[in-house]
Amino acid sequence: MQDFSPIGTRYLNLFADRAFQGVYGSEPNKDITLSLLNVLLHYQEQIVDLQFVSTAHYPKNPADRGVVLDLHCKTKDGRRIVIELQKRSQKFFRERTLYYATYPIQAQGKRGRWNYDISAVYVVSILDFIIDPHSKDERVVTRKMILDTETHVPWTNKLVFINVEMPKFKKSLSECSTLLDKWFFVLKNLHRLSDKPSAFMEDVFCHLFTVTDKSSFEPAVRTEYEQSETEYGHMQNALDYAIEEGKAFGMAEGRAEGRTEGRTEGQTELVETMLRNGGDWKVIFQLTGFTQESFERMRSQVPH
Repeated sequence: MQDFSPIGTRYLNLFADRAFQGVYGSEPNKDITLSLLNVLLHYQEQIVDLQFVSTAHYPKNPADRGVVLDLHCKTKDGRRIVIELQKRSQKFFRERTLYYATYPIQAQGKRGRWNYDISAVYVVSILDFIIDPHSKDERVVTRKMILDTETHVPWTNKLVFINVEMPKFKKSLSECSTLLDKWFFVLKNLHRLSDKPSAFMEDVFCHLFTVTDKSSFEPAVRTEYEQSETEYGHMQNALDYAIEEGKAFGMAEGRAEGRTEGRTEGQTELVETMLRNGGDWKVIFQLTGFTQESFERMRSQVPH
């Protein structure tokens, strides 16, 4: 289980949705977002400026499903970047990121005569889990593109997936020598620090530590952030427990269907309990990994 322990800590936990969006999706903090994105893009053309655009994408047909992205921005040269923060593994994670990529692509469509000249779309997924636990790949960040399977030459550079698997980052503070190392370190450990490390002298980190210092917040704002982090921590621990209980139930039954039913039953009961107790349904949905259809069905059956 993860150490959230927000009460009494000096800095925000960047893996909490409220903190992440407040820091990286804020116009005054644009330099922070630019620094992180440029270090992740690596071999791509550097971003000199960006603008934040709507994260809500609704289909033309109301019957179709829309999405609300964590963060969506556009560079000065027209490139689109989607940043998603994922705290729990999902069965169809790869398919989900592919689905999300279609929205900033379609948003570039123009009416009338148009030659389909779209700008590049990047989907950056910052993950608090390992995509494939059985893989021996130890890279923290991986970049995926569409390419020719024989020559390995990219077929197009208009769609790039960047996955950051934070549990793979193991470096200590003294081992962080590059800007990328430092960014990974603060993403993982900011809320555990009592002061800004002396080695983090770059202007962008001075800014980051200033805007995430809860001691400078108005009391009501600080309380709101900490309540959000505490609620998430409780839900995370409770869901981990429910999953373990479900696994134990399945093993006792000794059948594959028993394992599946056990995990699902444990999660379903817990979700319904949290909803009845007034838990934030958006946070609960993100934590569980249920499909939207299943979650909405459960939510509709619980009295508001």
